[in-house]
Amino acid sequence: MEQLPQPLSQLESLLFIAHTQLSFEKIAHLLHLNASEVENMVPILQKEYESGNRGIRIICTDQAA
Repeated sequence: MEQLPQPLSQLESLLFIAHTQLSFEKIAHLLHLNASEVENMVPILQKEYESGNRGIRIICTDQAA
């Protein structure tokens, strides 16, 4: 399996340990990014999960993942 770039890896870790949805603003704050960067990263991570035939899926709303 190919290693994810650091921000994507950090996003993956946050989503994995979260007990609830996290807003893009909250994720951005925790990763020291802006919300639009997070919004752009989530679909990349979703595609990574889909292409790897993994059993985990990332579910998003307009403002949270």
